[in-house]
Amino acid sequence: MRFAFLLLVAAVSLISSGDAVSTQADVKSRLLRTHKKTDAYSTEEEERGLDKSVIKKLPEQFKNMYKYPENLKNTLASWHSGLQSVDDAVMYMKSLNMDFDAIDHFVTEYRKYITIHGLPY
Repeated sequence: MRFAFLLLVAAVSLISSGDAVSTQADVKSRLLRTHKKTDAYSTEEEERGLDKSVIKKLPEQFKNMYKYPENLKNTLASWHSGLQSVDDAVMYMKSLNMDFDAIDHFVTEYRKYITIHGLPY
């Protein structure tokens, strides 16, 4: 009787531990790498630089503004203190025959500057 009881306990423990040894148990916990999906709106907020061909065509003032953030800040401050609107800045850049991408870049920077520093009036 003791042998039958011992055999029964061994069989039950073997069957109950079968899931722990199985390769199919807890498949979700075996993933070592996960990939995060990017939000669709995050690409819209990503800042990208201007194309090199566009930079080469810029007037010297705007090349320096693009290359040196301090020059950009000073120029935007002078536009802001001179009560120059975004539309006025666009007209000025169009009069210099600048590319649309370059105008868009500097207008975006000017709008950020206005947002941070507020309207001058």
